Amino acid sequence: MNPEFFELLMLWHDGDEHEKIIKTLEGLGKEGMDYALKGILARAYNNSGRYPDALDLLFSVADQGSGDPLWHFRAGYSYYFMQMERLALEEFERALELDPEDGDTRTFIRWCRGRLGMETTFKTADCAAADDYDPVIYPQESLRAVSEHIVRYFGSCSEVLREIVSPDIQVDIFMAEPSPERNFYTLVTVGMGAREMNVPEGLCGVMLERAELLLCLPPEWNVKSEDERWRWPVRLLKSLARFPGRGGTWLGWGHTVSCGHPLAENAGFTGSILLAPAPFGDGAAVCQVAGGEINFYQVVPLYEEEMAYKVEKGVEALLDRMNDSMLSVVDISRRNVCRSALS
Repeated sequence: MNPEFFELLMLWHDGDEHEKIIKTLEGLGKEGMDYALKGILARAYNNSGRYPDALDLLFSVADQGSGDPLWHFRAGYSYYFMQMERLALEEFERALELDPEDGDTRTFIRWCRGRLGMETTFKTADCAAADDYDPVIYPQESLRAVSEHIVRYFGSCSEVLREIVSPDIQVDIFMAEPSPERNFYTLVTVGMGAREMNVPEGLCGVMLERAELLLCLPPEWNVKSEDERWRWPVRLLKSLARFPGRGGTWLGWGHTVSCGHPLAENAGFTGSILLAPAPFGDGAAVCQVAGGEINFYQVVPLYEEEMAYKVEKGVEALLDRMNDSMLSVVDISRRNVCRSALS
């Protein structure tokens, strides 16, 4: 496999851009892919919820995969999320035999055995990582307060996009549907604020350590589609929610985060800024919980030139160039307000 091509596929994988992997590799056809590429495509199918497609592809190279722990792990992953736990357990146990050091495999074995009502301890000598996935979550009282805050200010939750595998924090997405008062979808993270961010020493005690994020989408947005053209806002929210923990940093009002590339094929934005949730009135920005506060910030996607303008001129200068509609609901066709501002 071409090293540059492999590196590009891994970059897309790390950015949760699984549809790009799928379209690219499907374009090669089965005859144009070797065993490794078929494994990468199967993984992308799994990550996009296309578990039967992943299994079909994996079993087309079953002979080559018989001694490969990754092959068995990916097959087990497909079976697990198709709720076929016994078949999943067989594949994960075979994967563990081939790679006894893999913590992810042990975790899935524990989950399979738990669902099947079986003993969850391991017979392997090294079981220290059996609980590799132990995400930070809200105490029940705080979760209740955050949920009530969302309903009160952002709208009744019509659906929750539950996160099944959470390696660090569990980031679920609450979704409020368009209403006569607010004709747009509102997506809100729940879980980011369960872990304190690493705010600068001078800001300690100002209660900026915890946050949740929200993003508003137009009423015609296909929020239930798995297509990346519609799914990227969910990916963006989850990526931003994990950004402070992975970088040992923090996010607050006026902060911008660049992706370094367009957020999606149909959206030219390359980053985003965090602002107060202005469309939702007084009180929406802060939720009181036991022992502190959760700050709610609205995510507004930005073009590359807008990101650069904010860095050079400041937040207020950028906001002066944007009208209320640009700051409220995502519009993938809106004009770039800074296209020539820095030239």
